[in-house]
This record gives sequence, C-alpha cells and structure tokens, in this order.
Amino acid sequence: MSQPKNVYTWAFFALLLGVVGAGLFWSVTQQSAPKSEAVAIQKVLDQYHACDQEFKSAKKAQVPSQTNFKEATEKLRRIDVSDCPSDFREAHVRFVGAMDRFAHLVADYPNSFSVALDMGLKFLGGHRDAGYSKIMDRAKQAQQDLMTCHNEVDALAARYGARLVEW
Repeated sequence: MSQPKNVYTWAFFALLLGVVGAGLFWSVTQQSAPKSEAVAIQKVLDQYHACDQEFKSAKKAQVPSQTNFKEATEKLRRIDVSDCPSDFREAHVRFVGAMDRFAHLVADYPNSFSVALDMGLKFLGGHRDAGYSKIMDRAKQAQQDLMTCHNEVDALAARYGARLVEW
C-alpha cells in the first residue's frame, strides 16, 4: 500500500515541476519579446539620428532648404520599420507624412521673396486678403504637426524601452 502513496507523491512533484517550468518559460518569453521590440525601435531611432546629422551638415553646406527637406523625407521614408511594433510603425508613417507636408511647405515658400511673390500674385488676382496670415497659419500648423509626430515617436520608443537619441 505504500507503493501508491509514493506514486502520488512523485506525480505531485512532477506536476509542480511542470507548472514551475511553464511559468519560467512564459516569464522568459515575455521578457525577451519587449527586448527585441526595443532593439528594432532603437535601430530606427539611430537612423533618425543619422538623418538628422546629414540634414544639419547639408544645412551648414548651404544646401537649399527645399532640397534638404525633400532628401531628409525620402531617407526617412526608406527606413525599414517592419520589425517594430504596429503602433510604432504607424507613428513612423505619421511622422514621415508630417515631414513630407513640411517639405512641401518649404518648397512652396523657400524664402521671404517667395512669400511676398505669392501674396502679390494673389492680390493682383483679385484676392483682397493676400494671404500672409494663411501662409503663417499653414506654416505653424505644419510645424506643430511635425513636433507632435516627433513626440509621439519618442513616447512610443520610451514605452518599449528603447534608448532615446538626440535627433
């Protein structure tokens, strides 16, 4: 009769060991997933930083702003975010879109002369409101959208544990 008690004891310990092993396996897999997400996001942030450095170098080299913004947008668009979590990929797409809208604004109005020319042509075309306030509102909105998207990318990167870089 002592034989069945011994079997039950062994079965109990085997079951306990299985539960503990499953818990450890689950714990390890849950911890490794965020690390891989953080690594993927970190690679993207490092590419953002490289784009920012190239943008600043081009600006110092007096590359025209419209060309500089267009090239920066294209570089951002080519960054592979496929290994990143879906919410970060979406934030990246919004950021690139905001950068693209800003690039178009800079292309439309690369300097003060182009703003004055646009206003003059509108005035001559019969528009009494030559549009300076509209141009400034559009510029402020584009800048605000860009900063909002930039902050969203940083916030998501922080949530996933990526090291934030200056960009």
